[in-house]
Amino acid sequence: MRGVQLGLGLILGWAALLLFSDNIILGLISMAIIIVLINNKKIPSAIVLTIIGIFIIFYTGALLLTQISLGLPAFEFQIPTWENILIGMLIAGIAQLVLTLANVMIATVKLSKDLFPDKKDAIDANSLALNMGLINIISPFLGGIPQCHGSGGLAAQYAFGARTGGSMIMEGILEIFLGLFCSNLLFLIFMEFPKAILGAMLLYTAILLGKIAFKDFSVKTAPIIIISGILCFIFNLVVGFLAGLVLYLIFKKKIKEQPQIVKESEPGPEELQLKTKEN
Repeated sequence: MRGVQLGLGLILGWAALLLFSDNIILGLISMAIIIVLINNKKIPSAIVLTIIGIFIIFYTGALLLTQISLGLPAFEFQIPTWENILIGMLIAGIAQLVLTLANVMIATVKLSKDLFPDKKDAIDANSLALNMGLINIISPFLGGIPQCHGSGGLAAQYAFGARTGGSMIMEGILEIFLGLFCSNLLFLIFMEFPKAILGAMLLYTAILLGKIAFKDFSVKTAPIIIISGILCFIFNLVVGFLAGLVLYLIFKKKIKEQPQIVKESEPGPEELQLKTKEN
């Protein structure tokens, strides 16, 4: 799972560099803002960067004030056909099942325990699976797309200051409001938002994931983590996860072998008395 975390960090890092290259100067300024506000709990860098990005959109004329409008989106209840279900399962369902197992039910749980060691029992794979199952049963009837949790999303939330349940409630309320009344405006903002700012935010998240991947560094496990991470980056997370699992099973005995440290027995009362007399 450390290999999956490293692989996801590499994937996000590469995507970040591609976005970063859109405007290197703006990207460097964004990284500087992240570094300056990295420990500031009152002024999260993500909010500052979002405001700067929206200002740039309006300043450059990519979005005009006249385009701002409020309105409810069009709701349409849909009943999937058997063909929809069959094609969906074959094209996306089976592949997503393995990815969900690796990145969500294992990697996300592992990352949550790494980030919040004092709350090890706060989340488990069963609760994540139940949560995703319920939302994905409801979503298709409203024309929604498949949704899932992910270690990358958790790392990004943590990196930019979301450390409590309250932050999730605030974000959820804001997203419901924007989704219901400003969906067209959101679409325009997403299309025109400066890529370099997104690149800087992604790069910081990638660095955090890479750092966590080597949290429990060991000479014996480092090759497996690196190989698994590289395969995740080159192919996908499923391939890297399976390769890391196979390598771990092959070298399991060697990894678990602990060097035997011979400790001298502590002297008893009689030995201490003899040593005292000798001195």
